[in-house]
Amino acid sequence: MRKLFLYVFTIVASLFLLDRGGACLMSVAQRRSQDMWSYKLRRITSGISEDVVLMGTSRCHNHYVSPLIADSLGMTVYNAGITSTKNIYTHYMVLRHLLRHHVPRVVCLEVMTNDFLRESDAFAPTLFLAPYFGECDAADSVFRDAGTYWALRLSHLYRYNGRAFENVAGLILDWQQTDTLGYLPIPAPSAHPPVLGEETLDAAVDPRKVRYLRRFASLCRQHGILLVWTISPRFSHVSPEFYAPLHRLAQEMGIPLLDYHTAGFLLDRPDLFFDVPHLWD
Repeated sequence: MRKLFLYVFTIVASLFLLDRGGACLMSVAQRRSQDMWSYKLRRITSGISEDVVLMGTSRCHNHYVSPLIADSLGMTVYNAGITSTKNIYTHYMVLRHLLRHHVPRVVCLEVMTNDFLRESDAFAPTLFLAPYFGECDAADSVFRDAGTYWALRLSHLYRYNGRAFENVAGLILDWQQTDTLGYLPIPAPSAHPPVLGEETLDAAVDPRKVRYLRRFASLCRQHGILLVWTISPRFSHVSPEFYAPLHRLAQEMGIPLLDYHTAGFLLDRPDLFFDVPHLWD
């Protein structure tokens, strides 16, 4: 019995040391990585001071040219869009982390169907912010809904699972060279322009996502932030009902919504699109 106890204790102690030691090494990689997303997350959690903060996924990151918007508004602007953050769960966490150290005058959130439709593994992108677990209780509450809260509390190494490869690669390669106030363009058109088609909704509205959209808007209102929603162009036809839930919610909550897709903006210019969801520089 004593041998069994020592055997179990040795395994548990070894796993604990491996977990904590690995987490320390990954923490160093996270802090020093020149990977674009690690850099942006560091800015979001501690370094943003601009008047206007643009938020969303790649359609924000690759579309909204911060210096041009800053010049037009006469305000400082930072593009905090992060590719593959995917939906409102991660955007809400980003806002929570941002508000710990800075309250911008304007938040512009690039929204899309992923922000209100049901989807499989919808909480997976929240692991982007897992390295900052424990720093913001309000943001960590999303991990409870995701079902990953206790795994992240128990395993420090698991917190770096979402972007481990990018963090390590960023110690060698600098992927920030073309970054301009957070804007990272797709530099050249695709060799194969997208084909114009029609998109239809293939999932039901997710009530929990709608609640998070409301929470995001309420949080901005509580801090006196002007919230604007935008929908980027896509190279596809859609019906007026495609974004209807967003339009209804925006009207109800008094949120300006700039919809550049439903009206067919730029559908006569396939040469400007890199693929169906993205414009090139």
